[in-house]
Amino acid sequence: MVDFVPGWMQQSPALLFWIIPVLAFMEACLGIGLFVSGLLLLSTASVLYSQELVDLSVLACSAFFGAMLGDHVSYYGGYWLGPRLHKTRLFQRHHKTTARAESLFKRSAGFAVIIGRLIPAVRSLTPMMAAISGVRPGQFLRYDLVACSIWTTGLVLLVLGINQVLSLQDQIPASP
Repeated sequence: MVDFVPGWMQQSPALLFWIIPVLAFMEACLGIGLFVSGLLLLSTASVLYSQELVDLSVLACSAFFGAMLGDHVSYYGGYWLGPRLHKTRLFQRHHKTTARAESLFKRSAGFAVIIGRLIPAVRSLTPMMAAISGVRPGQFLRYDLVACSIWTTGLVLLVLGINQVLSLQDQIPASP
């Protein structure tokens, strides 16, 4: 297995509980998510799981919670700032792109929220665009529950796959 765990993690195991939801939140949250890669969450979750520092069910629940929280912070940010955002130079400069995105959300909001959650480049923008496009909070909550469930399942499967690869790598004898 991977024998790398930062010293502060070993000294503060209570903080381990917060690493996964904080990274999932940061990846999903508008603004922050554009700079925090999902690869950071995946690699951290894989290391913590392979070192048996976090249980798979705890990892899944905490990632789900962090992702939902980040999505809803972004959604309500778009809900409250939406009308003002339309007047910004950025929105006016990219009027055709934002108009197409809003049209997609108006036609099939569920599809847009679910697929948007699964695409890293737009993950943090999708909730805000849903709010700006007029997706009601209750609708967004239902769609986001499905999207985050699918995303969490994918994260868990990737962590398990990486753990399997790492454990197979430990079984390969060293060359002389």
